[in-house]
Amino acid sequence: MKKVLNLLLKNVGALAFVVLSISANTTSNWIAYQGKLPNRIKDFEK
Repeated sequence: MKKVLNLLLKNVGALAFVVLSISANTTSNWIAYQGKLPNRIKDFEK
């Protein structure tokens, strides 16, 4: 059970990193408003 949980948590962490990288390099789909990103996300921009 511990092996399965460790594998699952590693995959969730990798997925979160990919989503963070994508969201740091894209703009908002909303025309009127784009929220301010935290300063720590700017480290992941290209």
